Amino acid sequence: MRRFKVVNQIKAKVNRIYGRPVKSCTNILALTARDFVVVVGGPTWNVGLGRRESIIASRALAEMPSHQH
Repeated sequence: MRRFKVVNQIKAKVNRIYGRPVKSCTNILALTARDFVVVVGGPTWNVGLGRRESIIASRALAEMPSHQH
């Protein structure tokens, strides 16, 4: 995604609805990626929520979905 502004807008709307910060940008990106794959005809998977914002990126700590048919 080149335009993280959209993700920030989505996050702001979700937080306004709940009146507090509820989901992180990483949660929103994970849900968006899953939904995009489904829209273009790919498989779906459960997305575990509850990720916290991070100041570093770590491939070793990344939560990768398993492929479900």
